[in-house]
Amino acid sequence: MERRIFCFGDSNTYGYDPREPLGGRYPADARWPELLGAATGAQVTNAGKNGRKILTSPRAWQMLDNRIRAAGTQDGLIVMLGTNDVLTGYLPAARDIAEKMEAMLTHLRAVWLELPVLLLAPPPVAVPDGELAQVSRQLAREYAALARRMDLAFADAGAWELPLAFDGVHLTPEGHRRLARALAPLLPEIFWPEEEPLCRLSMPD
Repeated sequence: MERRIFCFGDSNTYGYDPREPLGGRYPADARWPELLGAATGAQVTNAGKNGRKILTSPRAWQMLDNRIRAAGTQDGLIVMLGTNDVLTGYLPAARDIAEKMEAMLTHLRAVWLELPVLLLAPPPVAVPDGELAQVSRQLAREYAALARRMDLAFADAGAWELPLAFDGVHLTPEGHRRLARALAPLLPEIFWPEEEPLCRLSMPD
């Protein structure tokens, strides 16, 4: 049976290529959601969007619900957001960003009762503003605590030393590959633990 995973995130899920002056996109074979699908045999929906922040309004949550519903029955949801909340806020606190994430995830848990969720802390940014960089590093700790409170699966992308592009924000193609490679063995135990794993535990050539 084919597995379906819904990946909800920002430009680092979408696959934004900062080398393109008009905002290009890496090809599908260089984006972590698509690579994750190839590595696990799952059908993965890449629901990334450039500039996306954590959703904070009931209207936005309903639009997300509709997007998930349109993608068909899902076996799991991966959420990686927070970078834009760090970069576009005025000296934001990691705890405040985590509170926004908690509100969004509380809604998702209420609507999608049977859908397992993996909360993925985004890779910390490497920007000149040291305070913002520090907030982005603190986000993983806050998300980990949130995941424990809500009994969600958690992973920290910052723990995998993912290379960033020259802008210090966006993953390189190698960063996407490393992220997919790190996530692939986690999916069976998180999303379908009672069944024979589909994961091939290797990346495609």
